[in-house]
Amino acid sequence: MHTHSQYFHSKLLVFGEYSLLLQSRALTVPFRKYAATLRFPENEAGSGWIEGTASNHQLALFHDFLAQLSPGWRGEMKLDLKTFKKEIEKGLFLDSDIPEGFGLGSSGALVAAVYARYSSATRGEKPPAPEYLARLKSIFSAMESFFHGNSSGIDPLSSFLDQPLLQDEYGGIIPVQPGIWSDDQSGFFIVNTGKARKTAPLVRTFNEKVKITAFREMMQKDYIPANNTCIDASLEGNAQSLFQKMEKLSSLQFSFFREMIPAGFEKIWEEGLTTKTCFLKLCGAGGGGLLLGFTPDFTKTNSLLKNHSLKPEHFKLP
Repeated sequence: MHTHSQYFHSKLLVFGEYSLLLQSRALTVPFRKYAATLRFPENEAGSGWIEGTASNHQLALFHDFLAQLSPGWRGEMKLDLKTFKKEIEKGLFLDSDIPEGFGLGSSGALVAAVYARYSSATRGEKPPAPEYLARLKSIFSAMESFFHGNSSGIDPLSSFLDQPLLQDEYGGIIPVQPGIWSDDQSGFFIVNTGKARKTAPLVRTFNEKVKITAFREMMQKDYIPANNTCIDASLEGNAQSLFQKMEKLSSLQFSFFREMIPAGFEKIWEEGLTTKTCFLKLCGAGGGGLLLGFTPDFTKTNSLLKNHSLKPEHFKLP
């Protein structure tokens, strides 16, 4: 676990994948297993310098993107771009162990790190005022658009604040503290599919599906309420209720989001539903990356996943 103040952690979107595009709530939490920090090379001949060179080049492109933004945006961000450019020329790079293409917010951590270093902002305002969060989210959305074409801004915000965040139905951001318990026998777990993926094609697929009336009605009448009740149960610390709500959400994703379920994981997903041993869900866009699950009995779940050569990683909400 990384704890230094200038480390920026990865994140998990626990609930809200896709539905947040239709004004549902979303819950994101820091995932402190991975982190990123800006630094200079200690020895350019070192084994890691090739990777640092690629990152340094990416930072140079990112700087140029920020520099060509409208004067209004640059004024809002208040970034010291001159110093940023000088430090890039000295070899600055992002030292990160956050896997790319796994929905863990690797680009969000980069944005947060750059903003923290070159703006006058400070981390850890407690409690963050709503207008402060709205402003940061807007700034981060514009900055992260360099990587994705468009961005909600919630990934960099989560990494910058390093605390669980609830996005409400109106796009507002509220710092929260999930109350759901997790112990050695039950709780959340993560399954690594071992497959990187691209978010943009999956989002395009979803946007095409939303054009279909029946799918859009299912999202509004069934999926979004199921997503929101899972968030309620998590915040309330009601594990029994969460397990019941997760079953419905998992079933809906299995039925209507098959394109997003990584190939080869349909069977284990269905077995979890059929036996009620555990319930899996997408963790982000899907297509690869991580899957998130919830179980009342890790012993049974470990046995079930072992049959598929998978080992779940116990995950406790911060």
